[in-house]
Amino acid sequence: MRKIPVRVYPSKEKLPKENQLAWKMAEVAADAALLVDPYDTGAIARAVRRMDGDPALRADLAARGRIQAAKFSREAYRQRLAQVYTAVS
Repeated sequence: MRKIPVRVYPSKEKLPKENQLAWKMAEVAADAALLVDPYDTGAIARAVRRMDGDPALRADLAARGRIQAAKFSREAYRQRLAQVYTAVS
């Protein structure tokens, strides 16, 4: 396995601009995706081949994806917003 340097920032706002999108994608995808270095075409190809060759992995990630997507639904957002309003009022 290739070692990749990881930078830890105390706040997402301090991430260099080029890293912000990748950080957000990883946050949204969580464990419902195979995360790869977006600049590593070999890693992307390996992930695609892995998904293509493993129906159980595809089914698992699809199920996890539906669960993860529900966290970003309008209703989930409304509930989180109501919690914030309650907390600050």
